[in-house]
Amino acid sequence: MGHLSEAIKDLKTLPRNLIIVYLAVFLMRSAFYLSLAVLEHPSYLETTGLEKSLIYIPYPLFELLTVSLFGAFSDKIGRKPIFMISFILSTISLILYGLTTSIYLLPFISALFGIGAAAQVTASLSMVADLSTDYDHGQAMGLYDATTLMGLGIGFGGGFLMVTFLPQVAHYAFFTGSIILFITGLWVYKHLEETYEVSEEETPGILENIKTVLQDPDIRVLLPIWIPIICLYGIVLTFASTIAENLDITGGSLLELLILGLAFGAIFIGFPIHGKLSDLYGRKIFLIIGMFSFAGFVTTLILAMEQNLLFVLAPLLIALGFGCGAFPPAALALLADISEKENTGTTMGS
Repeated sequence: MGHLSEAIKDLKTLPRNLIIVYLAVFLMRSAFYLSLAVLEHPSYLETTGLEKSLIYIPYPLFELLTVSLFGAFSDKIGRKPIFMISFILSTISLILYGLTTSIYLLPFISALFGIGAAAQVTASLSMVADLSTDYDHGQAMGLYDATTLMGLGIGFGGGFLMVTFLPQVAHYAFFTGSIILFITGLWVYKHLEETYEVSEEETPGILENIKTVLQDPDIRVLLPIWIPIICLYGIVLTFASTIAENLDITGGSLLELLILGLAFGAIFIGFPIHGKLSDLYGRKIFLIIGMFSFAGFVTTLILAMEQNLLFVLAPLLIALGFGCGAFPPAALALLADISEKENTGTTMGS
């Protein structure tokens, strides 16, 4: 409890710039997942399995292809321009989503959406690293992860409720999301200060920067660990989407919904707590706790739902959920620890 109360006290002294980044990330993620919840719901868009794949694959694919480039560019021109690009691309994408359901056009919109997400992730993570110190990288990244998850939950939940109870106006979710992004972008442009002073000296090119970062032995060890964790994230989100579609929230599924909410709430609480603890006791132990907890959480969640054992396994699911909150802040803090100031964006992008 002492560490928790200390973390709460630290919230009162957060830099103004950092608070703006957290709020912006929360609002962006809310807008993202408000829209994706509607787009992915079968009652909104009837597609075959192949069509669904063609629509959704460009989003993560183009995020993956551009995220390192945006990170490297943020080291060359600053974080704020890349952050503003993310608002522009994401706002345009959501408007386009609201204007068409063509399976021929949606893959291109998803690609644009993925590029906007890549710009958002690299710029915001780089700014959090810039605005924190070696002594509180974990806490700062834990709060970042918590705001991201909160935006995901509120956005996805809002979109799901909209398409469930107001299917005739569900497409307005895209325009609602675009308005949120547009207003947030204007607010960020006006109030957010650049967090990184671009060097006036001649520096290596974009590709050289990326190559230098990927040759770092610490990063080369961490990347293979990230891959299965991100896969587990994807499994959880996909399975959660399927669960949400099958739950009868007007009938007898409210208790199930409460248990799932507590499990995901435990992950949310775990982010800042584990982040703070990793500042005090090192990153490695929390990487290990997080990895095993994620594997256990996914296995338990699928077993609980498929074998109708949710009530029996609820305590274990909640405990493992709390453990899941150990990996992301410790891993991101480790990246912030080992990255050179002039390569922070490239490191976060990679």
